[in-house]
Amino acid sequence: MKKKTRHLAQQVRDAFLALSDALLMETILEWIDLVERDCWNAEIGDEYRYVVGYRIQSEQTGKVYARFEDAFEAESDDIDVCFVDPDAQMMRASIESLSVEMFYHCIVSLAGEALHRLEYAEHWGAPPGLCSDGYDFMNCLANYLRVKELHTTVVQKLQEGHMPFSLFPGEATGRRRPMGTSRKGMPSFVTRYSN
Repeated sequence: MKKKTRHLAQQVRDAFLALSDALLMETILEWIDLVERDCWNAEIGDEYRYVVGYRIQSEQTGKVYARFEDAFEAESDDIDVCFVDPDAQMMRASIESLSVEMFYHCIVSLAGEALHRLEYAEHWGAPPGLCSDGYDFMNCLANYLRVKELHTTVVQKLQEGHMPFSLFPGEATGRRRPMGTSRKGMPSFVTRYSN
């Protein structure tokens, strides 16, 4: 892996892991959903699910396996299986355990597959692949994840009644002039003119 690729993948990884557990899980599920809707091969979504902590459960025996192949090998080819959803901490632990190289090949790849056709990501550049090193895409992805966390934090603070910033910087926080009243009883603004 090239030094620049490793550096950008690490930036994306750091920004991704800075997300809250709930936001990290929501983001992964959104990306998997986008890949499955857009992909001709449903198994691609399954591969990403394994990486982020999903497991397979046999409906006959209730045993949990790491992959489909393990379940079919241990039981029979005629078993019915379903995915066992990881909780947010398990998903985070699965992603944290990935090396930078595996994160690049799995999570950055998932983001590329999911986001490359979305309108807002259209100008991010091509995701990493055969035709592109994906440097612009990874830089934009890292920034997108940082803004996503910041936006969520600000919205949460506003909902709790906290203002994390001033809406009126500098002079605008001073005393205001009273509003006048128009003929119809509607308030009108008194403006100042300077000569």
